[in-house]
Amino acid sequence: MSRFMHVVRAYGLACLAGAAITTGALAQEDHPLPSYLLTDLGALDGGQSFAQGMNDHRVVVGYSEKIIAKHPKGERGRVIAPHAFLWWQPEGMIDLGTLGGAYSEARDVNNAGYVVGLAETAGGAQHAFIASYVKGEVTMWDLNHLVAIPGDGKVPIGTRPAHGKFFEANAINEANEIIVCAELRNTGDVGGFLLTPRFDRLEIRTGTKPPPDFFEVTYLGRLPGQEDCVPLGLNEFGCVVGASGNRAFYWEDGVIELGSIAKGDMVAYAVDDLFTGVGSFDLQACVWDCRMPFAPGVLDHRLHPVAEARDLSAGPNGRFHIVGWSAPALGAQTVATLWNGRNTQLDLNALAIPTPGETTFAVLTDAIAIDRFARIAGTGLTEEGLSHAYLLTPVKPGLPVMKYHQ
Repeated sequence: MSRFMHVVRAYGLACLAGAAITTGALAQEDHPLPSYLLTDLGALDGGQSFAQGMNDHRVVVGYSEKIIAKHPKGERGRVIAPHAFLWWQPEGMIDLGTLGGAYSEARDVNNAGYVVGLAETAGGAQHAFIASYVKGEVTMWDLNHLVAIPGDGKVPIGTRPAHGKFFEANAINEANEIIVCAELRNTGDVGGFLLTPRFDRLEIRTGTKPPPDFFEVTYLGRLPGQEDCVPLGLNEFGCVVGASGNRAFYWEDGVIELGSIAKGDMVAYAVDDLFTGVGSFDLQACVWDCRMPFAPGVLDHRLHPVAEARDLSAGPNGRFHIVGWSAPALGAQTVATLWNGRNTQLDLNALAIPTPGETTFAVLTDAIAIDRFARIAGTGLTEEGLSHAYLLTPVKPGLPVMKYHQ
């Protein structure tokens, strides 16, 4: 997926000689602030929509309200459920459907156009899916049909913990590796798994059948003393970040805790190909060098102290960006936020230029994903009070460069 790009290392991390990343280590270079063209992605059936991921081809995925049933004649009201969507410029928002049930939600998309997420089956269960949209046709497969489950005769018991069906897929990379969650049968806790393709080619098209045992499954484990393990971010090397209990973790050959300033709630949402992770510590946006997991560097919070970093990108020319949300206080209105190359916290609402003739946003509330061209996807509130997914496209070059003193 585009959140974790193949990039050349253009910046150094200040976790050198055991030192944590600190905002004071940033070089202060003067660059003009960027501007972004704001595009409203709309919604299915005119309701609400929420962005969850994007790739490098301006494809955004998420979920939107869908009218799935109308009440009998004479009764007022309708039945609405979230449906996974894929948005791209030529066609707009496309309903990806479900696995036979009422609802679905897309979490991520890679540059091949494969979408992963969760969906309800005809039997009412929630399963992880992989889907594609090719030549006007949507194909969605249950990921549980592409792997073998321990104890089913194909995978020996003891190879990995016995678990139930995979119920959500949170990210996919360019190698079609996928991170998923399932309930562990012996404890009832949530376990995290990495699905790795056993074959080079994957074709998801209408009329084709899911290849059984396409993915090998690796159990990620969990941090000592913690119960659940929820993987949230994945890079191109198959490295994973997420949350184990209330602690942030990094997985490469095993699961390790990302260090903290003090004991508190921590979560890591994304990791790039330079092994830099972003997330939050007690609702302060922070950044880690995942291979030297000492205390995280807390990002600039002079504009708003309450914040979460959700994604990062090191794009062309070494330009480095982090996006997320921030607020002046707990319970206050959140705003989509960019931490630029000088580690300066910026309100994206002040940088967005509305597209003439489109829906007017009252506020952009979060930024959830950024690609290597510095395009940003997120969700905002319209003047009518509806949540709509949006896309921000840079229209002025020169995002600041984040560099560290060596």
